[in-house]
Amino acid sequence: MLGIVLIGLFVIFSYGMGNVSAASGNTVYVNGSSGNDTYNGLNSTWTSGLNGPKATIGNATGTVTTNGTIYIAKGTYNESNIQINTNMTIIGENQKNTIINGQQSGYSIFTIASGVNVTIINLTFTNGSASDGGAIYNYGTVTDTNDTFNNNTANYDGGAIYNVAGTVTDTNSTFNNNTARDEHGGAIDNDAGTVTDTND
Repeated sequence: MLGIVLIGLFVIFSYGMGNVSAASGNTVYVNGSSGNDTYNGLNSTWTSGLNGPKATIGNATGTVTTNGTIYIAKGTYNESNIQINTNMTIIGENQKNTIINGQQSGYSIFTIASGVNVTIINLTFTNGSASDGGAIYNYGTVTDTNDTFNNNTANYDGGAIYNVAGTVTDTNSTFNNNTARDEHGGAIDNDAGTVTDTND
């Protein structure tokens, strides 16, 4: 009888542990040096148990609630192919030192789905590499403020950003050495959408 009870408790505990990484919140924190994707992301630093920041941006974008905010601690995050399917705001701690390195993976760093609104602040995108949109492939509405795009490449269109029937608003963003090998928009290529640049 005791054995059956212990097995039952183990199953319940395991089920709970498996769901912690999927815990979502209106505010999610990411810290590449001290975080863990099994943490709930609801605290900027580890406090106890599983209360602490996520380790990856990709995990955070998949767990934050609609219209929530992700805060990313400074550091370099080697990530790409991050699919953004819900409205959110993504804020880096420091534009110069909060870096997403796409590592020339062959996938856009961010892909933003149709109908989705994303605000991105204080991030540097570098070494993104894809067929189109090395850093960002946008179908939705994206607002970039105080972001930097360095050394991103596309085989065809949009070295940094490829906008497909979406809306892109760039304010105080910097584009350096982004390349579209098909010569369509080294920085931004707009395909039947709307692009507004202010103070770039």
